[in-house]
Amino acid sequence: MALPRNIGVRTFLNLVRSGLAASLDNPATVSDAAARLQISEYAVFERAYAQWHGSPAENDELALCFRRYLFRSTVPHWVRHYCRSANDVPAPPGTVKADGLRCLAVGAYLVVCLVLAGSLAYLY
Repeated sequence: MALPRNIGVRTFLNLVRSGLAASLDNPATVSDAAARLQISEYAVFERAYAQWHGSPAENDELALCFRRYLFRSTVPHWVRHYCRSANDVPAPPGTVKADGLRCLAVGAYLVVCLVLAGSLAYLY
């Protein structure tokens, strides 16, 4: 990204902050790491905490961090670090990315709805 020569410090810092906020607090990295490792997003938090701190987390502390991630899309630094290292590992063959998993889940939900609708139509 090319910056103009006469840019103010405040404008420059705002550009940096907005870029960092977009890249650092990206919840997709957690879901991508979970899909790549074939574990839940909560398990990503558990593994990240254990790797960063050297011991397993207390359930209350981990639940609070995970709740912040779910409701505010705030990702702790130790989870971002773990996700970056997990995303650098090549995915095993046949692994579906997180977006693909969402599509599969929606498709499965629609199939179940259609089967239930067909069953109800048959009963009545």
